[in-house]
Amino acid sequence: MNGCKLQELYTDDAMRLLSVPICNLLSSSLSILCFSGNQEMECFTKEQEGALHLLVSLQKLKFCNLSKLQSLPAGLQKLTNLKELSVYSCPVIRSLPEDGLPKSLQKLNVWNCGSAELKQQCEELVGTFPKIILQLQDL
Repeated sequence: MNGCKLQELYTDDAMRLLSVPICNLLSSSLSILCFSGNQEMECFTKEQEGALHLLVSLQKLKFCNLSKLQSLPAGLQKLTNLKELSVYSCPVIRSLPEDGLPKSLQKLNVWNCGSAELKQQCEELVGTFPKIILQLQDL
């Protein structure tokens, strides 16, 4: 297994994954990361956000079916290779990160997220990224 590197990871345990030692190990290889199905997670800690920023090879980041997650992690603009950001069925996320999105972003997917503020922010981004897909449920 020498030379094998993890490129894609789906997890429901952000608490354990987003630690500096683990993210340092994954920093040069992980290109797709999906946080999915954690029904208890409400927010990311500063330490978790800092660990996430170490994943410099990340190209796709997904947040799926996180029923209590209130906000996306801060500092996403530090993920300079991120090309696609997806937020699916995260009903209490109210807005995009205040500090912005990466300039490298090419595609933004937002589905089944019920916030009017989030919908407006995404609509304002149309034309600033090559492809934005919005499928927001009616409020």
